[in-house]
Amino acid sequence: MKYLDCNLIDKYDFNMKLILLIFNKVHLVLMLLLISGSTIAQHCGVGHEFHETLKQNDHFSQASRTASISPVNGILYIPLTIHFVRHTNGSYSKNNSLEPLYHSLLSLNRVFSNAHIQFYINGNIDYINNDDYLYPVRDGAKHIELLANYKNPNTANIWILDGWSGSPGIAGLGGPSGVELADLSERTVIHEFGHFFTLIHTFDFAKGVEKVKRVGGNCATAGDEICDTEADPSDLKAPQLIGEVLSHERCVVTSNTRDLNNDPYTPPFDNFMSYYDNKCGFKFTPQQYERMVASIPLYHSSYTDMQGAGLSGAPASLKITAKQGYDEISWVNSSGSLGTIVEYSTDGGGSWTVMIGVKAAVTKSLLSDIRTGNAYLFRARHLNSITYSSSVSYTPANAHPIIPIVLDAPVTDFSSIGGVSVANTSLNNQTNIQENYTFNAFTPTPAFFIGGNFNLDLKVKVIEDGNGGTGWGPTYMYVYLDENGDGDFDDAGEVKYREPNRFGPMTVSVPVSVSSQATTGYKRMRIRSFAQNNTNSPNGMYNYSETEDYLIQFVKDVALTSINSVYNESNKTIELTWTDNTNDYNYVIERSIDGVNFLPVETTTVSTPKLYVDSDIALGQKYFYRVKHVHGALYSTVTEQFIKDIPPTLTGVYNQQDNTIDLSWTDNTNAYNYIIERSIDGINFSTVKTTTVSTPKVYADTDVVPDQEYSYRIKHVTGTIYSSIADVMTTVINPELSYCLPESNFGCYSFELSEFAIPSINFVNNTAGNCGYTSEGYSDLYATKTINLIAGNSYAYTMKNDRDEWYDFNMHLDVNQNGIFEPSEALVNFHTEGTDAPFDAGPFVVPVSAINGYTRLRLRNYIYTNDPCTEAIFGETEDYKVLISGGKEGIVINTTITHVETDQISVSWSARAGSNPTGYKLKISTDGISYSSVITLTGSQASYTYTGLQPNQRYFIQVVALGTVSSDPKTMWTYTLPLSTSILDGAPVETKILSAYPNPVSGILTIKAHGIASLVNEFGQVIMNENIDEITYWNMNGFSSGVYFLYIQNEDHAQVLKIIKQ
Repeated sequence: MKYLDCNLIDKYDFNMKLILLIFNKVHLVLMLLLISGSTIAQHCGVGHEFHETLKQNDHFSQASRTASISPVNGILYIPLTIHFVRHTNGSYSKNNSLEPLYHSLLSLNRVFSNAHIQFYINGNIDYINNDDYLYPVRDGAKHIELLANYKNPNTANIWILDGWSGSPGIAGLGGPSGVELADLSERTVIHEFGHFFTLIHTFDFAKGVEKVKRVGGNCATAGDEICDTEADPSDLKAPQLIGEVLSHERCVVTSNTRDLNNDPYTPPFDNFMSYYDNKCGFKFTPQQYERMVASIPLYHSSYTDMQGAGLSGAPASLKITAKQGYDEISWVNSSGSLGTIVEYSTDGGGSWTVMIGVKAAVTKSLLSDIRTGNAYLFRARHLNSITYSSSVSYTPANAHPIIPIVLDAPVTDFSSIGGVSVANTSLNNQTNIQENYTFNAFTPTPAFFIGGNFNLDLKVKVIEDGNGGTGWGPTYMYVYLDENGDGDFDDAGEVKYREPNRFGPMTVSVPVSVSSQATTGYKRMRIRSFAQNNTNSPNGMYNYSETEDYLIQFVKDVALTSINSVYNESNKTIELTWTDNTNDYNYVIERSIDGVNFLPVETTTVSTPKLYVDSDIALGQKYFYRVKHVHGALYSTVTEQFIKDIPPTLTGVYNQQDNTIDLSWTDNTNAYNYIIERSIDGINFSTVKTTTVSTPKVYADTDVVPDQEYSYRIKHVTGTIYSSIADVMTTVINPELSYCLPESNFGCYSFELSEFAIPSINFVNNTAGNCGYTSEGYSDLYATKTINLIAGNSYAYTMKNDRDEWYDFNMHLDVNQNGIFEPSEALVNFHTEGTDAPFDAGPFVVPVSAINGYTRLRLRNYIYTNDPCTEAIFGETEDYKVLISGGKEGIVINTTITHVETDQISVSWSARAGSNPTGYKLKISTDGISYSSVITLTGSQASYTYTGLQPNQRYFIQVVALGTVSSDPKTMWTYTLPLSTSILDGAPVETKILSAYPNPVSGILTIKAHGIASLVNEFGQVIMNENIDEITYWNMNGFSSGVYFLYIQNEDHAQVLKIIKQ
């Protein structure tokens, strides 16, 4: 990877080694002059000759490190002379502007302010128009000539050129007399000025390989000779270390690299004097600052404040303007200024710290690194001057976090912040522009509640990939919240989000919680994007980073008061209202159906009216509501609303003529749509109809078969309580099954059946059928020519027709008496294509499984078909009535529940026509699954009354016809009545848990009770039910006159009351 820094090639110059070997005994002054004149010619500033000097002279004793450095307000001002090499014709080359340098010098002043060192441009720029100096051979004649001829004494010299021939990739060189720069970025400028103040690379091992251990190690005498910079193995290999050569990714060691004591290395990834990834951040350690300060009396004691030509004056009209939640400092630039540096003092001007540095066109800045409770002095100077403005005193009301130094990096090097927003607030920044630092103050100031939370929506900036396309690269998003307002973002819990994946999503919604310990007032939220995820800091210096600050406000949350809910019967909604004693905010409405688990159902986008209408509700359900401010934490009290669900009253009647079950119902509530469910076993229900209109309240079920019991129930579409079950039995008084009637397109033609006989039972039919040239092709049903057959027997038959060549003859018997000739019920299939076959004879067998009683036999003489129902071109069909005996008994028919009481049920049934069962077995069940036998009756008995039953219990009853092979069971079901109809006659009756009046009733029945109330008719059908807390009102207008039973039950009691409906 190419670093914007000096590199490590040929670290120790061979020629300089020879010079030092010859003159290593020369007087110190001569050595200092040599170093001053030639150090910057070395590859990375502090080279071999400097190490030799340190060996002979301990210039960096503890005493010298703490020496006083300046007589002017504790600050050493270092004048800078800039030598800018251009083409001979005066045109620019690689570096075509000084603006990047000015920007870097502003950051340089901020960094070295920690050491009380400041730099200023001392006069006009020295332009050197000579192609020979643009890219000289390193340490060659032209290089030495440039440094010797263009050097301003008593200043720090900066030479700007394109680089050095023979040393590609080098960005700069530094030493005590100045720095050479091919790259003007902050990273390079600050690094080279570290060399200027005699700092050594962290990986240097000229004085020995530095060990990892700090205490008891060799950090003071090996490596960079500084103990608070970690040992750096980046230039080492075996046998200088154990394990692998160092490798790392995203500022984390990925190799097993250890020193010779077997201690693992933790390199100084974020140090200015290392050569690691620029994404890891930058800093000087305290001991590095000490060493730089200690170098001043040795190498930098001769600077004078030179007021040469080209120096600008001081900024004018310095003032601080108090804004809502923050403060701004502004000034008027002096003519010719190259940038402005603003300083502050907290001790009345005894010492000063650089607060911010801005470019030449800028005339104002946000305060930076300022705390509340302190009285500050502020002053400003220009980058090319040490003349200050007048001081301004100010005591801020709000803390101002430090504006971090972000070194300039190309916008395509990494992704950054593309968009920031918080719903239901004014905070919405979608500029998608990468800038080092921006401050954003929206109106009104976004307010967040202490102890509350909000969702912060972040977008990654879309970048150009350099090839005409767009995309996004590795980036990490961090969110910080200065909850206590001290301006540092480094307190516990103030890191609110850390993106774990550098190739994370383009957008992310970050849940941010505000601590309950946060303080009220204006605060800052900081969002930073980094190119790595390890050494992040809310305030640190990075080469690849973007920072956005947002002014926010923390307010104390106050719970809402007077929350009320009302059920609007006319439009079937719950209307919620509340009052708010705080300022107007938006609100979150939450709902629960159990009073415990709440979910948001609405977030208002306007603060008034304070109303919410819930239309997504169901009957028979209790709803709980609470309201809080958006982003707040304190809820209102809970209000609840129960939506009564009074189910319809359902009745059903079998329409035998149309073979339909006609349902109708009444509903005492307002109009609703309905769900109708059906069961064919009395247990399992499925939906057969959902109405889309509330009237008429009728439904005809056409999908029914005779001799089958059906159960129906109905409820409101949004309801939860079903009506009582309506049980309806379809009847078969004279069972005549309807069979298919096959067609013959051209009548019988010559395929007419002329005779059919079963000799063994003396059955012959030679009656001429109705078989002309018709489209019917169906001759007769010979219902009077009954054929008596025994299940399991074999019979011989004969058949004659008028055809003397090919034809198809088949015979089908409806064995199971279901009105369908099924493929398995084919007894004969005969096909011939001869010319002498007008006659057929053969056997057929009646299946053992045939059902006793009357059924049908079908004969067909057709062309090319053996199906009992399919149409054909020519042919005839004849049907015969057959009486089966000796087979399986058929299921009983016409089952009816004739009477129901509280403890008994009466049932009746009929045997199938033609069958003669020997008796009947009756069974009973309460779940429709497990049955127990009750009694066996004779064949002549066709009714029975079950007694000793439990009140208000559903019973399933089965009847089995007995015979050689008994029938399958026929099932019916019903409820017994809740209690005896004789108790609690009279009205009104007041008891412990139930009262109802008026009684008799013609309209509204008032019920006072605690428990589940059910209204039951005289047939045991529950037609209304409701869970009553105290009082309710039932509309009896739609009910038929007669006797009803009001049943109430709770955990302690059960009671019934007879109600007379007039």
